[in-house]
This record gives sequence, structure tokens and C-alpha cells, in this order.
Amino acid sequence: MEITIDDLQKSYGQRRILDVPHHVFEGGAIHQICGANGAGKSTLFEILCLLDEEYSGRVTVGRTDLRAIPADGRTVTCVFQQPVMLHRSVWDNLAYPLRLKGTTEAAIRQDLAFYLDYLPLDPLLQQKATNCSLGEAQKISLIRGLAMKTPVLLLDEPFSAMDAASRERSLALILEHQKQYDTTILMISHRELEHPMMKLHYLEGGKLRT
Repeated sequence: MEITIDDLQKSYGQRRILDVPHHVFEGGAIHQICGANGAGKSTLFEILCLLDEEYSGRVTVGRTDLRAIPADGRTVTCVFQQPVMLHRSVWDNLAYPLRLKGTTEAAIRQDLAFYLDYLPLDPLLQQKATNCSLGEAQKISLIRGLAMKTPVLLLDEPFSAMDAASRERSLALILEHQKQYDTTILMISHRELEHPMMKLHYLEGGKLRT
């Protein structure tokens, strides 16, 4: 599902944070948006996550204006750098969004088994998620976001607190998920992740370029 930005502007007071005349994120691809602190990455992420409608210009997802997309988790799923965990077990946190969709417990177990094969959390599944480390919480959040299988997935520094091995497995999982479901994935990052399947975009001074 293609994402198109036209004449996007966002300011805080006199400071212009985003100024994007035209930019296209190709549908069914993985895009990495890199930029230094203060480049506007977080602001762009919040707009795309339907959390901020106070901007000028137009953003379309497919043929639908972003402002017209309901925030019901059926089109766009967001995974944040600082995950929010329910005061329940790790398993319940993983299963929660799928249960909201009405997925049967058998189907939930089958779906999550695929993701847990890449990011094993077996020793933690019955532990309270709020007791997990940030790296563990990021794994939970990533699996939870992927399992929603929405057409668009937005990731904000999804494995910044993970060790090197977990980052590699997480990236492999994202690549495999995208291949299976043709998801449009946008990932915010300070650091470039070199991979032939990733399309790089740079945000500098509020302007996007490839």
C-alpha cells in the first residue's frame, strides 16, 4: 500500500519541523528513514501513526487520506521505541491485539509460534510483562505489531535496546514477514541498516530525500 506525501508542513511556533513538498514510499516494500536528532523523525512518525492531525498538506495511504483512516488498528500498526506493556503475562500481551480482533485461541497460538521461532521468549511467557527489560519489551512489542498483519507497519527504533544477535533475528523476522504479507513497512532509525531489500530515505532539516 503506497504512502504519498504532498506539501506536508508541520511547525511548532516559529520553528518549521517538517517541510516535504512530495515524497512517495513504494507499497509492499521496507523503507528505512534515517536522520539525526531533531531532524523531524518523531514528528513524522506521530503523523503517520494518526496521533497528530495538526499539519498542513496531504498524506495518502493507498487512495485514502490519512486523516480519514480510522485508528482501529486495521490499516496502520505502530511499534514504539518505548513499548507499553499491560500488567499481564508476556503471553497475554502478545495475544491481546489478536483477541481484540476476535482471533481464536488456536489461531493465536499458531500465529505467534511463527514469530516466537525467530524471537524465542519461552522462559518469559508466563512472567509479568512489566518486569521485562527494555530489550525484551521491544521483542514483545515487535511481535505484537507484526502479528496484526496490517497493510502498513510503522516502526520507531524497534530494536534499539536489543543485543546484536536479537537485532539480527528481529531484522530477519521483519524481512520474512514482509515477504509473506507484502506489508509496507516504514522504520525510523538513527543508524543505517544495510540490506538490499531496504529502501533508504533521509530526513534532514524537515526535508525527505532518497
